[in-house]
Amino acid sequence: MLTLPRRITALFCTETDAVTGALRAVRQEKLSYPRDLSLIGFDDSARAAVMDPPLTMIEQPVHQLGAKAAEVLLDALEGAELRRETHTLHTRLILRTSVAPPQPS
Repeated sequence: MLTLPRRITALFCTETDAVTGALRAVRQEKLSYPRDLSLIGFDDSARAAVMDPPLTMIEQPVHQLGAKAAEVLLDALEGAELRRETHTLHTRLILRTSVAPPQPS
């Protein structure tokens, strides 16, 4: 994607390993973020804040996610009827400096 004639303006990575791969590819192509493209990751980690520049991330509520999974598992182990349910947990956008408006072509 980084070598297409009409280059992309942003990358959204779904987890830390994908962000690491994206950073490697950006550097390999001699590009930088956010000058050449914006970079956003999912599942904030301590490393994101100390990157240069710091990465904008979407933080998921991992403790709530684990607690809900444990609750469902314990209910199942106690013989509760399993049913398909949707649980919505709120995320948080942590704005840092890895995002900028696209540069004019």
